[in-house]
Amino acid sequence: MKKMILIALFAVTQYLTGTTVWAQAPSITSLSNSTLAQAGRLKITGKNFGATQGTSYVTIGGFSAPVSNWTATSITAYVPDSSPLGVDQVQVVTSTGSSNTQPLTVTKRVVNGRVLWRFQVQDLYIQGRPGIGPDGTIYTLSINGHLFALTPDGGVKWIFNVVYGSVQSVSVGNDGTIYFAGLNVIYAINPDGTLKWKVTDPSGSLVDVGPTVGPDGNIYAVTDDAGLQGGLGAISISPAGNIIWNIPGFVHANGEAGQTKEVVFGSGQLYFEMNNINNNTNGLQAVTLGGNIQWTQPGTGQPAVAPDGTVYVISAYLTNSYAQISSYDPQGNLIHNYFGNGTTNLTYPDVGSDGNFYVGQNLSTLMAVKPSGDIKWQIAESGILGGPIVSNGNTLVAVGGYNIGFPGYVTAASTAGSTVWTVNLPFENGGSVRPMSRPRFSTNDSMVYVGMDVNDGAQDVYTYLYAFNAGPAICTAPTVSVSANGATSFCKGGNVLLSASASAGVTYQWTKNNVAISGATNATYSATTTGTYALNVTNSCGSTTSNSINVTSNKKPDATVTPSGIVNICAGQTTTLTANTGNNLSYQWIRNGTNISGATNSTYSAATAGKYKVAVTNTATGCTKNSAVTTIYITCKEAIPGGSLELQVYPNPTNDAFNLQLNDGNTYEIQISDASGRILKSYHQVKSSLLFGNDLVPGMYFLKVSSDDSLVKIIKIMKTEL
Repeated sequence: MKKMILIALFAVTQYLTGTTVWAQAPSITSLSNSTLAQAGRLKITGKNFGATQGTSYVTIGGFSAPVSNWTATSITAYVPDSSPLGVDQVQVVTSTGSSNTQPLTVTKRVVNGRVLWRFQVQDLYIQGRPGIGPDGTIYTLSINGHLFALTPDGGVKWIFNVVYGSVQSVSVGNDGTIYFAGLNVIYAINPDGTLKWKVTDPSGSLVDVGPTVGPDGNIYAVTDDAGLQGGLGAISISPAGNIIWNIPGFVHANGEAGQTKEVVFGSGQLYFEMNNINNNTNGLQAVTLGGNIQWTQPGTGQPAVAPDGTVYVISAYLTNSYAQISSYDPQGNLIHNYFGNGTTNLTYPDVGSDGNFYVGQNLSTLMAVKPSGDIKWQIAESGILGGPIVSNGNTLVAVGGYNIGFPGYVTAASTAGSTVWTVNLPFENGGSVRPMSRPRFSTNDSMVYVGMDVNDGAQDVYTYLYAFNAGPAICTAPTVSVSANGATSFCKGGNVLLSASASAGVTYQWTKNNVAISGATNATYSATTTGTYALNVTNSCGSTTSNSINVTSNKKPDATVTPSGIVNICAGQTTTLTANTGNNLSYQWIRNGTNISGATNSTYSAATAGKYKVAVTNTATGCTKNSAVTTIYITCKEAIPGGSLELQVYPNPTNDAFNLQLNDGNTYEIQISDASGRILKSYHQVKSSLLFGNDLVPGMYFLKVSSDDSLVKIIKIMKTEL
């Protein structure tokens, strides 16, 4: 819903000094991007935004934009999907008023092969796994305390900001309530993004495991006393936010600070790995849902539970540096040890619905292991693997990996043991994009989400949540949007450049009024005529038509001049020039290429020689047209009596040659001089006529007629501009 923008001006009275300081309205100086897709991250720089957001907000295209960061001079906002495609205006609104606006071209998100979308977060990394709501909404938590609610196609629904974040995963209840940790606080958030409740560890102990929703709907977590004493420890919280029970005294093992660990469940028990300083038990803890510790066995990191209740956990890095995984039954009895000799490194395991478990061994080998210990299959990957996750339907195993100094990758193998797909991540922002979280499959297994770390030293620090198409094969019709790089209404003879934002590997065909434009097969098109323009893009999976853009080429007005009489006049006479008339027309008369000051009516009285035209403007469209030139001449012949001499000079003034006529039959001497008296030309024995002056530059001259050394007549002549 659009927010009405109210502009108010407030005065803050300084009681100590008795002066009044007027609060200043916010001002935007720059945007980080000129073009951005919906759900894109936009940094707004300016002043007077206020130290905190409070009730202030940002609009993009008139729609409220979710905000993750707010300071007096910088805001990080996200383009809402409700913002119209094309050029939108960005504005900041605070209690002191509304800022100026800055333009932002908004485009659609573009699918890039198997990468359905990637959501950019202004943080170092996303380490915890995202949570999935009953409606498919994805909830991801960044390390600095921003919880983002994202639609399945990558749009931003809302952002919930806290002071501190966490490396732990997000969990979602059956009623859609979202649970996450921030330092020593467990938060419950309603599906609309409002706070439901929070539980704080009074000792300040950090949440080291969870929170995770259990099979009974209660929320389970473990805080780390870390020598503080008095912490809540293992805790069960009801969906209403009441503490049901807690077991204090848990601390993480050496070297495990900052790890992501989730509570797992099976056989009416919850499992987590922590050390208990109260009973001196270390490792894998088994606790009933009612809050009783059942048993403890050696273990480290994240356990996994099979459908039959068997619990798998990394149990030892032996004295000979070999690693192993152990399995235990629900009563805590050892079932089997796996690996050991020859294994130097193991990832956290995950278990499929068939009881087989999946693990990364010796950095880069992805393995499927049967409960008996037999290797079902193994795939050699490159670099260092993270922890694999098997899909809900037990058909696919997804895992991320990376090579030191290079971008990472995300790969998926079938549970039968063959690689289905691999996506290589890019170099970006001066660093490498690498997987940071273990994967999370969507409820229907169609998508898999992975939090990233962009390993860089750039000033603008950011990372991503990636969404991958998890299916075995992809054939997706392309996506496309078009925008205008300028005004779409212009005068005839103008144009506007239309640009496409489309999937890679497509062909282009521009249309006008649903008809293909011959030869218009590039990603841009210069539209010059009125019509509705769109772009069809095609790949091997199909065709998609973009949004349409209406272009208007406005006709220039008519511009004609009609003289009221002759255009050859005598000095002192005038001729009225009349322009065409009509609705919404304005006028500017021009003589010899220069606007005539004040000559803005539809008529003009011309009294001097020159080339006249009129510029006619349609005030409704702003389009202007100049008329053809109408030339006014001063051509009356000037007869000058001198004794019996009848002398005529014409045309005068002129922009060409003068014609001198002598009709008394005598001969005369003719001189042409400039205003200073300097003689420029002399003509001898002129009897009846003389054509002269075509080589004179514009200016005033004098024609001297003499006979027998006696002056007969001096006439002033004027040479004008062409």
